[in-house]
Amino acid sequence: MKFELFIANRLKAGYNMKESSNSMPSIGIAVLGMTLALVIMIFSIVIVCGFKKEISNKIYSLDAHIKITKPAYTQSRNSPALLLSEDLTEQVLSINNVKSICLIGEKPAVLKTNDSFKGVIYKGVADNFDWSYIKNALIDGRIPYDSIKGVSEVVISNHISKELNLSIGDKVPTYFIDNKIKARNSIITGIYNTDFEDFDNIFIIGNIRQIQSINQWNTNQGDYIAVSCDNTGNIKQVNDNIKELLANEFYQYEATNIVDNNASYFTWLDLLDMNVVIILMIMIIVSSFTLISCLLMIVLERINMIGILKTLGTSNYSIRQIFIITTNRLIWKALILSNFIAIALCYIQDKYHIIKLNPEAYYIEYVPVDINWTYIIAFNIAVIIISYLSLLVPSHVISTIEPKKTILFE
Repeated sequence: MKFELFIANRLKAGYNMKESSNSMPSIGIAVLGMTLALVIMIFSIVIVCGFKKEISNKIYSLDAHIKITKPAYTQSRNSPALLLSEDLTEQVLSINNVKSICLIGEKPAVLKTNDSFKGVIYKGVADNFDWSYIKNALIDGRIPYDSIKGVSEVVISNHISKELNLSIGDKVPTYFIDNKIKARNSIITGIYNTDFEDFDNIFIIGNIRQIQSINQWNTNQGDYIAVSCDNTGNIKQVNDNIKELLANEFYQYEATNIVDNNASYFTWLDLLDMNVVIILMIMIIVSSFTLISCLLMIVLERINMIGILKTLGTSNYSIRQIFIITTNRLIWKALILSNFIAIALCYIQDKYHIIKLNPEAYYIEYVPVDINWTYIIAFNIAVIIISYLSLLVPSHVISTIEPKKTILFE
């Protein structure tokens, strides 16, 4: 066993002796302070990761990953609709990481009841539309099955349902705004709640055949083509490949991706990273000062021993290593304890959603957590390295201690 480790082990045993009992409360408070700081830092990481994951998933689920549209300068009331041809369908689906495509039609409309009315956007979707997210968001009823002439099955948000006092099975007149107002009846089959106000306050969802009927479109015409990707991480690459395809063979169309179409939301999510960095920096500084104080307390407690070791010829480096090893043990104790507490609390929050949020402000009803083990492990490694480095400079105080003045120190 190395000399420094042997002495450090003896120091650890010495904390149970009567002569060291006066320093124990201070060291215990230091360990507790470090533990709390580390718990806060771990919470900051998992909460921001969870928040970004939940909000990103909502955006990716509520909007098309990639939209193929006609250029804005070609769109007008009298311009022909976008045409989803078999050739375009086959070529887009042949691109790597493309999961599916769906024809979408959107049109402004007004829902009218006996007591009130509300402007909405009727989102008409094709039969192959992915309803999985809306199904999970349903709080009552079912998804629409079909649209027949003059009547459309739709799902509306809980926000619209409360505002217009509508419920499942109600038939509500829907007035579409065009060159002239066209009235249709909509039957409510489902009520959803995504907590995403910008979506819930505007959209009702039904079958695209209703839009095609009103606009006198064919079954392969719509406002845009929604392209879904297998992995959200590949969206930009898939978008570039689709742009290349359109430029070569379908130059009358253009492609945009969900990140660009929802830039404000993704910019806001990116800003959260800066908040975490600031919190981590503050807590690291606080923890470093706690560690330095803890080291100095241990040094002052054992100042007699330092004088004796120096008298016996022990180098300053070896004595420094003894106290760094001792303090590092306290770091490991705080680190293990903080990881256990933080991860246990995160599991509880993830399962029971104890801490609530205002969905109107945060787009979610509870504080989300995402225990990303890569980030947690990287954080722990960083704490160990920073803690060791923060002890190197203050440990130099040992080199200033003179044996003749410290052997008789009380």
